[in-house]
Amino acid sequence: MGPIPGSLVKLSNLSTLVLVDNELSGGIPAGIQGWKSLNDLRLANNRLSGSIPDEIGSLPVLNYLDLSGNYFSGKIPIQLQDLKLNLLNLSNNMLSGPLPPLYARETYRSSFVGNPGLCGDLKDLCPHEGDSKKQSYLWILRSIFILAGIVFVVGVAWFYFKYQNLKKAKRVVTASKWRSFHKIGFSEFEILDFLKEDNVIGSGGSGKVYKAVLSTGETVAVKKLSGESKKKDTSRSSNKDEFEAEVETLGNIRHKNIVRLWCCCNTGDCKLLVYEYMPNGSLGDVLHSSKGGLFQGANKGIESMSVIAGSCGYIAPEYAYTLRVNEKSDIYSFGVVILELVTGRPPIDPEFGEKDLVKWVCTTLDQSGTEHVIDPKLDPRYMDEVSKVLDVGLRCTNSLPAARPSMRRVVKMLQETGMGSQPKASKSDGKLSRFYNEVVSDQASLV
Repeated sequence: MGPIPGSLVKLSNLSTLVLVDNELSGGIPAGIQGWKSLNDLRLANNRLSGSIPDEIGSLPVLNYLDLSGNYFSGKIPIQLQDLKLNLLNLSNNMLSGPLPPLYARETYRSSFVGNPGLCGDLKDLCPHEGDSKKQSYLWILRSIFILAGIVFVVGVAWFYFKYQNLKKAKRVVTASKWRSFHKIGFSEFEILDFLKEDNVIGSGGSGKVYKAVLSTGETVAVKKLSGESKKKDTSRSSNKDEFEAEVETLGNIRHKNIVRLWCCCNTGDCKLLVYEYMPNGSLGDVLHSSKGGLFQGANKGIESMSVIAGSCGYIAPEYAYTLRVNEKSDIYSFGVVILELVTGRPPIDPEFGEKDLVKWVCTTLDQSGTEHVIDPKLDPRYMDEVSKVLDVGLRCTNSLPAARPSMRRVVKMLQETGMGSQPKASKSDGKLSRFYNEVVSDQASLV
């Protein structure tokens, strides 16, 4: 920045001076005729102003002269014709007047462009009336592009606003189809905010389950079913589909051993079921933390498993055609929990194929024996007790409700197992024989 130092003119042996892109200001210093050895002078792209000194024409060996991109004004010195220049660039300045005759050629056009005041024999080098019109057209075209850009931005903003309103309206329509089966202390609208991937706690072929912690502090489980409604049940006079029939039944149940269905929403292409929430860890903690020691505390273990059976709500197979839940259904649910306890497996597992846990246990026992059913993590010291409890679970999950024992009988069998008073279960070829033989024929019909 600043002017070109005047002391440079004292360098008589200077051959090259390149001060390009330095934001220099002021004019070319006086006394440059002392640069007798200067071959290359380049001062392009600065803020130099004033006139080009005539003395430049007296530099005997100057071959390269570039003063482009500055604010030089006035006429081009005629003395430049005395130089034998290989490069001359005076473009983009504020020069005016005619061109020196030697340079008034098409070959040098690029050396003088960008100087609105220059005139000469070169066609269209000087400004004409048409140039101003051209500038006007360019300004109009530029304005059109700017206006189009503004319209585009406004259009995108409007579309986004309408899209958000459409989503909100859709949510209102969805929420308007809610049905409640119990007195609830939360808003159905709030449920929709939790249908995000971050809240998924389970998934399957029929849909996903989300955990929702509501503003009231209450936690619920939301099951989202996708797809069209199932075919109507032709065996019943009602024209409701199976989803509606199941919702109607579960919604009207007031049973301590069945998980509560708080409310539901059916929009045709999306169905939501809101249940009371049971933490995932509750069942697992009981099933896997105590191992063999659980059987020693019979009363406490039975009480804990009773709570779990009631919370999980495993529904007996006869519910599919009766849509009724009774004590025998409770026994079945309790039996499933016992099988989970003994096998260490969930009620439904990809390894089972189309079977559930009950069918898998029966089939595996029949084909491979007890050791392929019992959870290997259980303490081997309690295998006799575990086998007896497995027998109890199989009896509870008998496909015939009438063949299931009463809960009083189940409690007594488990108490006897825990106290070691019941005879050891006999084995034949690695298969359970006592209670298992009573149920295997019934269970085989389900496989």
